[in-house]
Amino acid sequence: PLRGTVAFPHVPMTLELERKTSVAAFEEAYKNGGYILLLAQLNPLDLNLKPESFASVGTVCIIRQFLKLPNGNVRIVVRGEARADVISLKAPHQKDGVWHSKCVMVHIFAENNTRACALREETLDAVMDYVTLLPNYSRELITELDNINDNGYLADFIASNMFTDLSVKNKVL
Repeated sequence: PLRGTVAFPHVPMTLELERKTSVAAFEEAYKNGGYILLLAQLNPLDLNLKPESFASVGTVCIIRQFLKLPNGNVRIVVRGEARADVISLKAPHQKDGVWHSKCVMVHIFAENNTRACALREETLDAVMDYVTLLPNYSRELITELDNINDNGYLADFIASNMFTDLSVKNKVL
């Protein structure tokens, strides 16, 4: 479960895991090929999790780095690979504390016709105008935006960097 954030395809993110169940899930995934389904927890304050506590669409991610910290937490770097519709989600067994799911990966193919290219340019202009208004904007962010050629990746990248409510990010995903 992701508390307070949403993972997007193509976008790397760093997470620090504190919950033992989260650490166990990532350890199991890391040992079994490195892929894991990340689902946003709908209410980040909810501690009594049930299958309906999660978004129905998540992101299949590959674990790029896995580092155990001296305080017992684990820091990981993941990269989103694809959206996924959840078919089933089973609460953790007492023995391992790991949620188990079945999902179908969803691949969205962005069009690159004349209209899509025009919308892409318009979107990029609006985002660039917005970013430059931020007091501490990163030049790296501008460079990254300039170098994205895939419209789907551009949409995911913008959505992952929006300062907005978690429910809005879930709808975009």
